[in-house]
Amino acid sequence: MTKWIRWPGLAAFIVITALLVAGFMFLSGPFIAKAIEVAGTGMVGAKVDVAGARPGLFPLGLRLSGIEITDPDAPMTNAVEIANISMRMDTKALMLRKIDVTEMTVEGIRLGTPRRVSGALPEKDKKDKGRKETGEESASSLRERIPMPSMEIPDVQIILERASLGSLEEAENLEKALRQEYERFDERLKNLPDADDFRAYRTRIENLKRGSGLSGVLTGARELREIKSSVDKDILALRNTRREMEESIADLRRRMASLGSMASEDVNNLMERYGISDEGLSNITGILLGPEWENRLRKGLGLYRRVEPLLDRVREREKKPEPEKVLRSEGVDILFAEIPVRPDFLIRRASLSLEVPVGNLKGTLRNATAQQPLVGSPMEIRFKGDSLSDIESFDLQLVFDRVNPKAPTDHLKAGVSGWHPETMGSGDLALNAEKGDFSVDLISSRGALKGKMALDLTGVSFEMPDSGDRVRAAVASGLRDINRITVQGDLGGTLEKPEIKLSSSLDAVVRGAVTRAAREATETLRARLHEEVHAMTDKKIRELENQLGGMADLRAVLDERLNLAGRLDI
Repeated sequence: MTKWIRWPGLAAFIVITALLVAGFMFLSGPFIAKAIEVAGTGMVGAKVDVAGARPGLFPLGLRLSGIEITDPDAPMTNAVEIANISMRMDTKALMLRKIDVTEMTVEGIRLGTPRRVSGALPEKDKKDKGRKETGEESASSLRERIPMPSMEIPDVQIILERASLGSLEEAENLEKALRQEYERFDERLKNLPDADDFRAYRTRIENLKRGSGLSGVLTGARELREIKSSVDKDILALRNTRREMEESIADLRRRMASLGSMASEDVNNLMERYGISDEGLSNITGILLGPEWENRLRKGLGLYRRVEPLLDRVREREKKPEPEKVLRSEGVDILFAEIPVRPDFLIRRASLSLEVPVGNLKGTLRNATAQQPLVGSPMEIRFKGDSLSDIESFDLQLVFDRVNPKAPTDHLKAGVSGWHPETMGSGDLALNAEKGDFSVDLISSRGALKGKMALDLTGVSFEMPDSGDRVRAAVASGLRDINRITVQGDLGGTLEKPEIKLSSSLDAVVRGAVTRAAREATETLRARLHEEVHAMTDKKIRELENQLGGMADLRAVLDERLNLAGRLDI
């Protein structure tokens, strides 16, 4: 039997096989690490580094260490850093050029760690800058959407210097009209009979009355009738002028009388423009929490937008037309169906260990593949942690459902209890809380966001520096008795423009305090404006009254002439 065995050949076979295995074990690692770096860098858009890769044959698997994935928006920061990844793979699937990871362990996951060297790609610099600028603009527009109310009473003199008052404009028009009317009637009086004319009438009448004889009497009677006719015409002209003058004076007085109400209307218009508004603090919850939570939402969606294209990659690839097959000249080409149909890459399950500042979170990953229709189940990630530093319990669940590529739906659900939050808000108004519970339920479907969040804070206290402003003092007084806040949030918008609307019982308390203080400030401003505007208007009215006195003098002249005409004994 042993004659059939050629011992030298067997020894050579064993040695060659051992050398091949040893070569595979020691030389393939760097090639695998480099391949992962190249593929990862292409997908992320920033450098992906792998410190080491060590394949295994029995069982078939791979161990990676020192994985660093650069944050494309912050090249000196790793979005994710992983200490070790160990995986076992299906040998049969690998023979079919498929990667089927049956078991995976991911240890030492850390987020946002610093890098020694920049992980930016040269050709991505311009795009990164544009993306950063867009983000800054979005944050700015967010802050502008929630303005703080102006608590200061505006300077009345500055308001009046800039304002156009209808009452003063009407007073100037009246002054011009009065001057024109005075000049018109004064010129008209020059053409009407005056005292000299009536004295001439009287002299002529007295001379006629001294006439004698029949002819003298007859001539005197005819001239008297002519004088009487002339006097009647003069009296009619004087009376018509006086009537027109009365009507003009009455119209001017009516317009002068309306100046007071116009001044009040001016005050109302100024109050609408410069009045103290309480609208700015109608959503104190949004002012306190909005910027911080919107920033967190944007960061989370930013990571999600990085991952989402990877899930759609296969779908895009499936849309590409299939290349034409080269017709073979002869023979029969038999294609055996792959049973079951396997995705090109699949991680069936993995255990994860995430290191965060509050402690370590244990997690699981299931069905990680870009070909979910072949698996029939969505990709699921879940992290849980208990008795963490500053947090009693944490639970995060992510479901990326692309089983039906035409209706992709991703779902995020998270809950945090016993959280000890840091100070929220700005230096003008800050919120502290001893403990808080938080939950969020967010669904993304075809780029549209829809969800809700809830935040329950207990042991609440506020910090508002005393600036001497009575409105702020009123707000601080209203907040002093609050020790618990329940916040509700509606999430919406799109991945590019997410929206978050926060509300709580705090809004009504602050709104009431601000409204009362704003009302007091408004009444103070109204009183000052009323005093100044009416003072200016009354001054104009007095000047107009003096000018109207000139018209009265003309009327007195008319009355005197009519009196002279009436005393003629014709």
